[in-house]
Amino acid sequence: MHLFKMKGAWGGLTARLYNAIVAGGIGDLYEQLVDFLLTDLPDDSRLLDLGCGGGHTATALARRRREVQVVGVDLSPAQVIRATKRGGDLPNLRFDVDDAMDLGILSDRFDVVYSVASVKHWPDPLAGIREMRRVCKPDGRVVLIEADKESTDAEARNFTSRWRFFPPGFRWLARWYFRRFVAAQGSTLGELTELIKQAGLRLVETRKVEEQPLIAVVAEK
Repeated sequence: MHLFKMKGAWGGLTARLYNAIVAGGIGDLYEQLVDFLLTDLPDDSRLLDLGCGGGHTATALARRRREVQVVGVDLSPAQVIRATKRGGDLPNLRFDVDDAMDLGILSDRFDVVYSVASVKHWPDPLAGIREMRRVCKPDGRVVLIEADKESTDAEARNFTSRWRFFPPGFRWLARWYFRRFVAAQGSTLGELTELIKQAGLRLVETRKVEEQPLIAVVAEK
């Protein structure tokens, strides 16, 4: 993957830039995602973060709820190394290298399988969502969170205002890049809903993340 074409694994310079500039500035959004993912979740739950990147969401989940088990997987060995360092010695958290298209995980293992801004990187999103369904327990939840193709300029401005190392006079560049290359290769709620149905999941909820260029779809197996 490179900065202008989203397909593929993060690695090398692109991974370093993303972790430093974007992920390093949106910690409050990760905490909001944790609130969303932990809704009504029993203490003995197992969660899988598919396409975990640098491990920001998985680490926040495991730190917030020490009684749940969290596993993060990513195709990029460099990102898994970063995630493992970020998670430190949390006993309820583990990161592995794995392929969303063909997971080396037994079926019916997790209560919640989620993906945060990873679907647009997959060569075959439907295959990845079918894998999410396979490893999810019966009646478990599958959650997709992705950049919104139909996001507004105001939403993009609000999101990119959190990015680090952009001088005030160059914030427009971050907003332009996000809309032109990231959101444009994201999804609409309609597209994610159709993928959920094709994967054989039951749609539960669709929503826009308030004031952000992000969308979320929740389904059940």
